[in-house]
Amino acid sequence: MSKEKKPILNLQKGCPFCGDEAFLKEGKPTTFGTFEALVICKNCSASVIGVSRINFATHKFEENGYNLAKEQAIKAWNRRGDNGK
Repeated sequence: MSKEKKPILNLQKGCPFCGDEAFLKEGKPTTFGTFEALVICKNCSASVIGVSRINFATHKFEENGYNLAKEQAIKAWNRRGDNGK
């Protein structure tokens, strides 16, 4: 029996500042040992970032590192003050 994959999250909410749509900017591994993913408003450039780090003991990125960074950024974008932490 295979493990079920969680669906990739969607940008469910508009910009909290101007209400416009946002897009996901896919990052690449950085020189600091991280993967980064950004969600950016198309109108006012408000943004949030998700980061996945490298394991310096093994010199390998976290399993599914970019997906973790992307999920973190999307969750942060969709979060609002009235819906918990």
